[in-house]
Amino acid sequence: MAAPFPLTIKAGPAARRLIEREGLHPDLISAMPAAAGGPKWLVLNRLDRAVFGNWFKKRGQHPLHLIGSSIGAWRFAMLMNGEPMAALDRFEETYLNVRLRPYADPSLVSEATQTTLDQLLDDAAVQRILEHPTMRLHIVTARARGFNALEPSLLQGLGMMGAYVANAMHRNLVQLHFQRVVFHDGRSQHPFYKRGLQRPVNVQLTAANLKPALMATASIPMVLRGVRDIPGAPEGTYRDGGICDYQFDIPAPGIREGLIFFPHYDQTITPGWFDKSLRRRVRHRYSERTLLVAPSPAFIASLPFGKIPDRNDFIHFRVRHHDRVAYWRKVLQATDRLHDAFLEMIEKQNVLDHVQPFEA
Repeated sequence: MAAPFPLTIKAGPAARRLIEREGLHPDLISAMPAAAGGPKWLVLNRLDRAVFGNWFKKRGQHPLHLIGSSIGAWRFAMLMNGEPMAALDRFEETYLNVRLRPYADPSLVSEATQTTLDQLLDDAAVQRILEHPTMRLHIVTARARGFNALEPSLLQGLGMMGAYVANAMHRNLVQLHFQRVVFHDGRSQHPFYKRGLQRPVNVQLTAANLKPALMATASIPMVLRGVRDIPGAPEGTYRDGGICDYQFDIPAPGIREGLIFFPHYDQTITPGWFDKSLRRRVRHRYSERTLLVAPSPAFIASLPFGKIPDRNDFIHFRVRHHDRVAYWRKVLQATDRLHDAFLEMIEKQNVLDHVQPFEA
């Protein structure tokens, strides 16, 4: 008996029509988001290898817009640093061996994170990202306002409570507490967030601000210190981009052709960090051109502990670092099935056999 298909595939109406007309090929992809979520990205590691290490080798030279927050932005930066498979090897091994002591002083966590980033991206790597022939990186950060801009945990906690209440009233009201700032590739105008309350401050990526922007987008409130006064950006304290865009509810008026291709660790899209407990989902007018590929619920249930890795693993295995690493390696080994299933689907061109609509 054949194993069940391990991927969930969802497509907006326009995406489905486009695939019906042209088939699914790499030149159809115009943009890709990458979600925040800490260790959850590990379940996508092998899928990234299938896409960037295999499928995209046949892609042409037109720009591919990559927009990420938090660990998603780091994923894309690593993939743009030379040969994708070797870059993923380095990132995977480095991330597996991170030691994050629960409730550690944010200054110490920031110092360790900065050291890791410096090890992964030297000056030459920064230039490779800025000059990549096809990929265009866009990093989402959250410029903190009010108490959220301060470092004492008590004051940050009060600021976060205010942001949560504002967001519960309306998603766009989180901008009163955290202003979306997008550090974008300067070679082409980025196609996201062009108008309305979600319109960001746009800052061009340079050699001076690329790594500070990556540090900022990973700076979880009360876990890491914010990043102050990034070169080229408005003065202030910058924090985790997932606050504004956790899994991306993207208005993309600049994407008039092609697909927004979203390899994701979840079957649903939760727009912002504060939306998780509200169960707020993507607005469907923004998913018209989106093709989402994620591990299926049955596949996730088959993993050790019946779940994908998450930040709670650092707490659960706080005195058993090697057990956590062993668990994560088992997950990575299991996700070879996602790699193989995706490439087989591409080869057979039977993606429409698996496509589901986004839920109403």
